[in-house]
Amino acid sequence: MSSDVKLNDGSDASWVTVEANVLNVKGTDVILDSAARRGGHGGPFRRALVHDQSDGLTINFNNDYPGGVTINGLRASLRVLTQSTTPATARLPKDGAIGDLLVVEHVGDNEVVLMEPTTSLWLCEGRGRSLTLTSWRQIALGARVTGTE
Repeated sequence: MSSDVKLNDGSDASWVTVEANVLNVKGTDVILDSAARRGGHGGPFRRALVHDQSDGLTINFNNDYPGGVTINGLRASLRVLTQSTTPATARLPKDGAIGDLLVVEHVGDNEVVLMEPTTSLWLCEGRGRSLTLTSWRQIALGARVTGTE
């Protein structure tokens, strides 16, 4: 397939169409901004996607969209750590941000070998009173249910 950029490619001549297998943006920010849809809040930018300083992808950088982000039909993959621990001895990251979710798979430790791995779910509450360590809270899970379909 060849690539092509088509200007004025819509019925009202206000579309730009990019036909290609890959769109390679050599920059840090993708900005989507419609003056007609702006509310009265927010800064001068509307950074939809940002290749951030931690080599991560940030959506709605700096909360530039005051209305938030809506994702319809979301399918998410949580960060999963596999540890030679039991749930009572989980080793949690010292860095985290409020709202981070972490799934820890426990496969046992040197003294306890689990017949099958178990998991625990953790929510980051941010920095504790010491302001140097991250505070995590375990989220209680219900009874295990086996899928049938």
